[in-house]
Amino acid sequence: MNERNQDRADGGIWPAADSAGGAQEQRAWRRGWVRLGLAVLLTGCATGCATGVVEPQMAAVATAAPRPVRLTITNEATRAWQLSFLDLDGFEVKQVRLRAREEATVELAGGEYTLEQALLATSGARESVRRFPLRLKAGGAYNWTLATLLTDARAALRVDRVAARE
Repeated sequence: MNERNQDRADGGIWPAADSAGGAQEQRAWRRGWVRLGLAVLLTGCATGCATGVVEPQMAAVATAAPRPVRLTITNEATRAWQLSFLDLDGFEVKQVRLRAREEATVELAGGEYTLEQALLATSGARESVRRFPLRLKAGGAYNWTLATLLTDARAALRVDRVAARE
């Protein structure tokens, strides 16, 4: 054996190629390392490809705008109402005035509000003002009926039917 092969046969990295079956052993050893390298490389590519596909989908979902709340308000009373939606700091976000027997649809962002509800006198002055907290879920649809203790829903329907005939 030459000096180079003897060093490797004594514990070097490569098996000795000149021993019986040494060349086959050396090729099998190299194939094992090549397979391991390919496996590590392919695993890295698969992980990188999967990450590249998932990130844009997550970004698209995160940037989607929340759906607004749809609130349908029906006034069954013979008097007008004023509704003021206030944010938690007390600033008015939206104001709605409903005449007698009128219906309106309001769209707001979901969240917490303070609602100020006032019955309007014939002069336009606010009467019977009350405030209460209101929580609206984004994308929700709500129906709300306004009435007073003296409101007769059947009478209101009769008045509307008579007006429709004329």
